[in-house]
Amino acid sequence: MNTLRKFSICIGTIALMLALAQTATAASISFTTVGTTSWTAPFDGTVQYLVVAGGGGGGAAQGGGGGAGGFLTGSLSVTNGTNYPVTVGAGGVGGVNSGNNDLGHGRTGGSSVFATFTAVGGGGAGTTWRNQAFLMVGYAGGSGGGAIRGPASGGAGTSGQGNKGGDSPPDGSDFGGGGGGAGAPGGNGTTVGGAGGIGILSLITGSPVWYAGGGGGGEASGTGGALGGLGGGGNGGVPPTSGQANTGGGGGGNTAWAAPYSGAAGGSGIVILSWPDPANDIPEPATMILLATGLAGLLRHARRRIGA
Repeated sequence: MNTLRKFSICIGTIALMLALAQTATAASISFTTVGTTSWTAPFDGTVQYLVVAGGGGGGAAQGGGGGAGGFLTGSLSVTNGTNYPVTVGAGGVGGVNSGNNDLGHGRTGGSSVFATFTAVGGGGAGTTWRNQAFLMVGYAGGSGGGAIRGPASGGAGTSGQGNKGGDSPPDGSDFGGGGGGAGAPGGNGTTVGGAGGIGILSLITGSPVWYAGGGGGGEASGTGGALGGLGGGGNGGVPPTSGQANTGGGGGGNTAWAAPYSGAAGGSGIVILSWPDPANDIPEPATMILLATGLAGLLRHARRRIGA
């Protein structure tokens, strides 16, 4: 067999394989509205799931960054006609300037659920409001909220779902720790606020999207704020920014003793389901060209062998 003929066979085979591979499609559904509903399986088989909880709120006055909502992904065997519970968690409220001591602390986000899988809401962040030690720590959650002043510790993350929030500086100065992210812990406060922990990239919808980034920590009055983590984490500052909706990103921590003093809210969660959908396996024009090229190459080789 000469080199040209070998090359023809190789190109034909590769084109055919690419064409067949590109015909596969998937169906998916995204639940983005906060609250509880259900999904009815339209087939017997396996579904891929992504469950992200609501992110935690950032701290008021000078505050840490909110922790990202818990991040869960995997597969589940489902039965045709069976209803499976779905809950999308709300983002945690940011800390506020209030006469009530504990309201300065960021609130923990709401949990998200699919079937028996529960992603835990992101932990709320610590605050200097009222100068109370128990308010300076970050709350535990899917990922933990960042701490401030103290010195104080960031909240713990949930194993398999997220990471710890950042600590405040050892000298107890007002540089908040960043909220933990699904992909990395929140940064510790130093002479600047700690950055929010990075989230995790998902391809479940067919497009790359980052989820569950931690909120950036706030800083001492008159300075800036840290960046939120990739995956919807809000930035610390004046004012801080909220976690992005339907990413589970943590809210940013406030920086200054100036109205409105408040920390930013965490982003709401999301539940996404995906499964193979052979009924929609309709090749695109480019796929058809690849398929024709592959078949033509293989047929040409077959004819040459018969005529030899």
